[in-house]
Amino acid sequence: MVKFKSISVRIMVAISLVAAASCVVLGGFGLWRQQATVDTALERESRADYANLTAALDADTRTTLAVANSLAVIPELKALVSAGDRNGTIALTQKVLDKIKPLGLELITIQTPPSISFMRAHAPKVFGDDVGPRRKMVVEAMADKKAIGGVEVGREILNVFGSSPMIDGDKVIGNVDIGEPFGDAFVKNMKARFGVDVAIHQMNGDKMKTLATTLTDSATSVDDVKRALSGEVFTR
Repeated sequence: MVKFKSISVRIMVAISLVAAASCVVLGGFGLWRQQATVDTALERESRADYANLTAALDADTRTTLAVANSLAVIPELKALVSAGDRNGTIALTQKVLDKIKPLGLELITIQTPPSISFMRAHAPKVFGDDVGPRRKMVVEAMADKKAIGGVEVGREILNVFGSSPMIDGDKVIGNVDIGEPFGDAFVKNMKARFGVDVAIHQMNGDKMKTLATTLTDSATSVDDVKRALSGEVFTR
């Protein structure tokens, strides 16, 4: 064992040891601060991306509602629905569908109370089914006599819907439902506009289904989705 007899040498060694320990502590603190700064920046960017996505979704919803509201008040269409004239209703709404489909609005459906599909302009041979179990907005729009929009499950995929009740006097005679697929077109548009990769997942019980993505690997877990739905922002 080396012995330091000189007091000055001992002091210098002690100072060196303290300095080394301080460097280790400061280095660790610096790395921690750096990581904290990165995490804060990532969270801030994630929140900004989320705000952009929700704003775009709100804009799409307003578009579907505007079209639904416009159709719901057309006297000729109301008369056809009141008379139960499915073929006449299809003929009229298909003309509208041809105009709005290039804009991404691909679905026009009319339901009658309480939530029975009267006709689908995009699928004329499919009617008579009760959409109430999966389309709460349709039920709510007719019950409250008030237009409502948002994302719900369609016959096959998620869609952005705008539902507007058709009212004749004080009586609700039906509901106009305009839909825009919530999938590939939406995520590609977000990628092009904001430069952010997006994936849309649908949770069904303990299973996850990826509906659309711009990522090469967008696998996620039910636990991750539950954390996100609870309001937590996290990275992985």
